[in-house]
Amino acid sequence: MSDFLTGFKVPAKLFWDSSYEQILQAQRTLTDLSIQNWLHYSLHRWTWWFLLFWSTFPLLIWWKYTDPRRYLEISFFGLMASLISGIVDSMGVQLLMWTYPNSLIPGLPNYFPIDYVTIPVVFMLIYQKYPGWKAFILASTLLACFLSLIGDPVLVWLNVYQPLSWQYYYSIPTFVLIVGFAKLITNVAKGRDSHYSRNA
Repeated sequence: MSDFLTGFKVPAKLFWDSSYEQILQAQRTLTDLSIQNWLHYSLHRWTWWFLLFWSTFPLLIWWKYTDPRRYLEISFFGLMASLISGIVDSMGVQLLMWTYPNSLIPGLPNYFPIDYVTIPVVFMLIYQKYPGWKAFILASTLLACFLSLIGDPVLVWLNVYQPLSWQYYYSIPTFVLIVGFAKLITNVAKGRDSHYSRNA
């Protein structure tokens, strides 16, 4: 039995190029620095409470105002919006287009409260109120203008978000594309669901 289990042990080191070893070492250093920054800087400042608030308060809004008859549909749209938004934010951070100096919890992306809570909830309310494409895109564009031209500068002032090689107005079409794609995926899923429900 011991010989059998030995075959399932994780090797001490997998095979990769020496350049990847440098990436791992840099990642270890970055992780240590991030934890130290969180312990000595983020955790003891009011910004941490701001991030905690925006990680919980929108969920209460979502719970209270989501139409119970369309609960799964609207939640699916929000899930798609958060997933796409998280991917876009991850790429932007990795490519040094923008950064988030503070984190809620080490290990979570610093943009967690924005991409996985706030953005999905506010656009779920738009999705719920405007089911047609034309009204949805118009309302989403107006909300994207507000978030980009007013919300983003406020987040910069609060030291939550910092553009590096990004302009505020770039975010307007980015928001609209994210939620438009989320709506498209949701519509396809709804169509498949209704098709199989009729044929069941």
